[in-house]
Order: sequence, then structure tokens, then C-alpha cells
Amino acid sequence: VPPISNSLVVNDQTVPDTSKSIQKVDNQIFEISLNEHMVVDCFSNSYLQTTNEIPSIHLKSGNRSICKLTVQGPVFIHDVENSILILSCHQARLHNIHNSLVVMESVQNNRIIIENCNQIKVNSGFEIDDFNFPTKEIKNPHFEVLMREKSNEVLAAVGRIAQTGDIETVINKYIEN
Repeated sequence: VPPISNSLVVNDQTVPDTSKSIQKVDNQIFEISLNEHMVVDCFSNSYLQTTNEIPSIHLKSGNRSICKLTVQGPVFIHDVENSILILSCHQARLHNIHNSLVVMESVQNNRIIIENCNQIKVNSGFEIDDFNFPTKEIKNPHFEVLMREKSNEVLAAVGRIAQTGDIETVINKYIEN
């Protein structure tokens, strides 16, 4: 486990952090290593990754990005489209997520909460509670299940981004326009 620090690492440079809130991330590989609650507002064409297990995170207003997050507590993500979300957390709440992939590595009770989402693909093995479609009797029109083989392929492609930095190719391959 890497040591916990109160700094951000952006493109291999340590930047002192004076706030728990990041206002804009654009066209970057952005590593989050703070040991406190984080808010990331407005991110696009970027790769956001936690480098250690942080307490909680709130992401909002994202587009064409990849987020690989390991969080001790809750993850709250809203207003994101055309993105890949890879999550390991205690609780996952997704609001207004559109045309995106969600790969859950782990979540408490194997349950994900979604609201006002559509055209999302979620890997198998997790229960989806959709506030806009509460019945489980018929197929939910807001999400589809991503087969294990495809989710493993996505994880492998995302794993190579640290070496290649090629976020756009991965997004273009796995997100339908």
C-alpha cells in the first residue's frame, strides 16, 4: 500500500493540495492520492485514478473520460456521459449517467443505485436498483449487462493507459457514439 499523502500527482508532478475540490480536469491523466473526501467538478477527455483507497468521492459533469476509483466509502457520480467508470467502493450511486460503461470491481451488498440513467452497460454479478424503473419483472430499458469477457477486455485496455496515455482510443473503442 503506497504511503498516504496530502498531495495530488498530475502528469508525474506533485502539486500541493489546498482544497478537497478540483474544479476542472481536461485532457489529463489525473491521479488522486488524498486521504480525504474529494469532489471533482467538470472533467473531460481525461483519465482519473485513485492511487490509494480514499474515504469518498463525488464526481460531476464529465464527458469522454475514464475513471478508475478505489474508495473506502461512497462514490456519487452524476451528469456524466460517454465515459468508462471502474469502481470499487462501499456504495455506488449513479445519477444522470448516459451512454457509458460501468465496471464494478466490488461494492457492498453487490448493489448499485442508478437514477435518470440510460444507455449504460454494467458488468454482471451486481444488483441494479433503478429509481426510475423499480420493477425487476421485465427487462430494464436503462441498462444492459456487460458480459464478463467484455468487462475483462475493458479492464485490460484501461490498464494500458498508464503506459500509452491513449484515452481517446479506449473511449472510441468501447463507447458507442
